[in-house]
Amino acid sequence: MKHIVIGFFLFLVMLIQPRVQAYDYTDCKIFVAPVMSQSQYLECLKDPYEFAEYFIYFDVEFRSDNKVISTQSVRQGENASAPRQPTKVGHTFNGWDRSFSDIQKDVTINAKWIKSQQVTFIDYNGTVLKIDYVKQGEDALPPVVNPRSGYQFAGWNGSYEDVTQDITVMAQYEPLVYTVTYLDTEENVIYVDEVEHNRDSTPPTPPTIEGKTFVQWSQGVTKITEDISVFAEYSTAIYQVRFYDNGNLIKTTNVEHGNNAVAPVMTKEGHDFQGWSSPITTVTNSVDVQAVWKAKIFDVYFYDEEDVLLSHQQISYNESASAPLFDPPAGQQLQSWDTSFNQVSQELHIYPLLETLEVHVYYMDGEDLLHQETLEYGNDCIGFTPMKVGHDFESWNETCTNLTNDVTLQAIFIPHQFIVRFMDFTGQVIKEETVKYDQAATAPEPEFPNYRFEGWNTSFDRITHDTVIRPLGELRTYRAVFKNYEGTTLCEFNVKYAEEVNCDPPERLGYTFKGWSDSLTITNDVTLIPSYEPLVYQVDFYVDGVLLKSQQVQYNYSATPPSVNLEAFNLSGWSKSLSNITSDMKIDAILEKKTYVVVFKVDQNTIKEQIVPHGLDAVPPSLVVKPGHTFTGWKDDYTNVTTHRAIEAQFDVNEYEVRFIVEGNVVDQQQVPYQGDAVTPMVDIEGHDVIGWRGEIIKITQDTDIHAILRVKRYTVTFADEDGIIKEEQVLFGEDATPPDEGPWDQDYSNIQEDKYIQRRMIPLEEIVEEEVDNTMPVLNIPTMPGYISNKGDRIRYEFEVDLQEYDIIGLNVDSSLIQFESTSFFNKEIRWIEVQSLDPVDFQLQNINTGELFTIEWQESVDRPIVLSQIWQQIVQFFTTMFT
Repeated sequence: MKHIVIGFFLFLVMLIQPRVQAYDYTDCKIFVAPVMSQSQYLECLKDPYEFAEYFIYFDVEFRSDNKVISTQSVRQGENASAPRQPTKVGHTFNGWDRSFSDIQKDVTINAKWIKSQQVTFIDYNGTVLKIDYVKQGEDALPPVVNPRSGYQFAGWNGSYEDVTQDITVMAQYEPLVYTVTYLDTEENVIYVDEVEHNRDSTPPTPPTIEGKTFVQWSQGVTKITEDISVFAEYSTAIYQVRFYDNGNLIKTTNVEHGNNAVAPVMTKEGHDFQGWSSPITTVTNSVDVQAVWKAKIFDVYFYDEEDVLLSHQQISYNESASAPLFDPPAGQQLQSWDTSFNQVSQELHIYPLLETLEVHVYYMDGEDLLHQETLEYGNDCIGFTPMKVGHDFESWNETCTNLTNDVTLQAIFIPHQFIVRFMDFTGQVIKEETVKYDQAATAPEPEFPNYRFEGWNTSFDRITHDTVIRPLGELRTYRAVFKNYEGTTLCEFNVKYAEEVNCDPPERLGYTFKGWSDSLTITNDVTLIPSYEPLVYQVDFYVDGVLLKSQQVQYNYSATPPSVNLEAFNLSGWSKSLSNITSDMKIDAILEKKTYVVVFKVDQNTIKEQIVPHGLDAVPPSLVVKPGHTFTGWKDDYTNVTTHRAIEAQFDVNEYEVRFIVEGNVVDQQQVPYQGDAVTPMVDIEGHDVIGWRGEIIKITQDTDIHAILRVKRYTVTFADEDGIIKEEQVLFGEDATPPDEGPWDQDYSNIQEDKYIQRRMIPLEEIVEEEVDNTMPVLNIPTMPGYISNKGDRIRYEFEVDLQEYDIIGLNVDSSLIQFESTSFFNKEIRWIEVQSLDPVDFQLQNINTGELFTIEWQESVDRPIVLSQIWQQIVQFFTTMFT
């Protein structure tokens, strides 16, 4: 619907707006004067449009590739003017296809082109400096390169002469080199470093000065941009002396070179302080010292029960004495000593504590305790006679008189003995043995080939009397079954013990029969299976005509290929099948040349991918570009390729100069890396406020000038007399205030540079000269400004044709939220208004905030203003143009 409305009004445009030719008096002179009367010529001069039918014009159309680039209306016989020379990608303009002088008819003129080659000149950072189109075999004209901070132009990386194809050439630069001189405190040269622009210098090892500590170099040596001298700076050496006691840090003190350290006061229980492990005077290096102590010595005396001295020992503080050898009297034992002698801290006299001895008698049968007695030292055993089933007691293993220590006696018993006989199935004794009471008999190995043996008729684990033991079982036969290798039954026999049988073995393809799995003399139930030996074949593996492996493979089994590891080839297979071998074979390896994928990347993005045969070199891309960076080479080697490779391009980040300019003067310069942010400087401009900066300061991609946006400061000037304030005004920096009258005033009000309070100066009475007084009020010549008043319901609207944001409202007490700074474009008039919730109009004034000029309002009622057809048409065209856009 929108497009239909637009089309309709465009049609009205064609009807209402006739095509107008710009005729003038020159047309009258050329076309009317030669053929009409003088009076008609004069009439033509007054209004050329009335004689337009006599004027002869032709349309001249200039085209390029069938597109109209210029249309001219040319008087008959005059020359058309060539338009600005057209351009066409990949071509050079070669003039026009016909003359456009002495025009006698409508004519179309076409541009002629010659195919040309494109030469693109780019800067180090990929920025296109110029694109030149030249004919085949001609030379391109290089541009003037932009200055590059820290570098000098070194030419182009390719030829742009005798051009035969589209090419791209890049500007080459060499970094400037600066000298960094390192000097000692006597200004002797230590080291001279040659550093490329914006690179870091590597400082040397500073000289060693006894008693001094190297602090720093006199200035930084990173991002060098000029020749500099750097001095070594030192401070007096400070050493640290740490005092330890038994590994614990007691005190740390800092001592200047050559001075003495102040030691802490040391005390320790049971010890005498001997000094420190190292000297702490005339200190020349940091040192750790340990406190040296000597333990105090104490006497320790040991006595026996008769007060006879057994031992005299000298023991260091907190160490332990050793108990002496002590033999108590007979029948007594040492219980303990009357005083502890561990961790000695004083002189000690120590006596034994004794106790009377008892002895114990233990009567045992092996591990079993039969009886126990407790006797006094030196007495005899009381004793008793033990009893044991199946045994006779003989004696104890030792005597038991005059006991002086504990004793254990073992009872000696003699066991009863019995006869055990083992019989066969016919009643014959096959074994006889004598067995002690409660012991086990040992059965013979059963050998009853004609019987199925099932065990013995009674247990013989614990014999307690004479015993006869007989076998259990029955007479037996045996079954022999012959099966082939697949498990199918070939023959089956039931035979007696040791009888022989036989069966014909089946033939098996690829195998040789070797015999049956068991003896053919049958002595038990048995299944016999034929045994075969597989036939074996030789398989030879060849690689490039060389025998790599020979293998013996059983019939119908698979051969196992050898491992093939060739540097330049891949194994793709073998010439014959390796499975189900049924004959001797020769097998050749099938080889193919190895290839590798080499990928060249910029920030993980592939810019070229190439398949390279083993051992050959990859070819890197000829042009490597990254915005805001300078290509410096490839991270990895791409020659003699023997593996898949991903090779990353290396770049240096470009830096750009950002200049901050205030009123044409550079106040700050910064080197900002690509896509980095500049930092606005702090600027103090007399009489002005910096309210912003014009230009981009973030994500810098080129050298940039940033200009300060200034606003003149405004100061308040107040004129007052003894009754109070007469006038206040806002005055721009450096301008003059306007007093309400000639004064006199107590301060100058010209060239205002600060807020001022100006008081009327009082004239002493005696200085007043009697003169004629003019009682008339001064007349102020205040300019007027048109305004329009209209009622809007419960509000009154005050309309103006000026920007109200540039004026202060004087004499109208209005809430600022009620002031609408709005604009309505009405027949080329910018209307702005104030709406006040009031029923009565109010007079007020406007004061220009920039000039201070005061205006009174000449009020008119807001009525319809004269409207002309051309203004209506402009509004319609503007409205639909806006809609269409």
